[in-house]
Amino acid sequence: MALAFGTSGIRGLAKEFISSECFWLVNAFLDHLKLIGAQSDHILIAGDFRASTPEILA
Repeated sequence: MALAFGTSGIRGLAKEFISSECFWLVNAFLDHLKLIGAQSDHILIAGDFRASTPEILA
């Protein structure tokens, strides 16, 4: 199963959220913030207690 966009955002298996995929998703989000004119120097990130969370957040 490849990453896909669903009603709750990006969906996929934890093993599919590799560094390059996470990098691409974060950059797309930052580009969107610039496009809509968001003005902040801070972005908060959060995770949960799944084993894959530290790697995804990194």
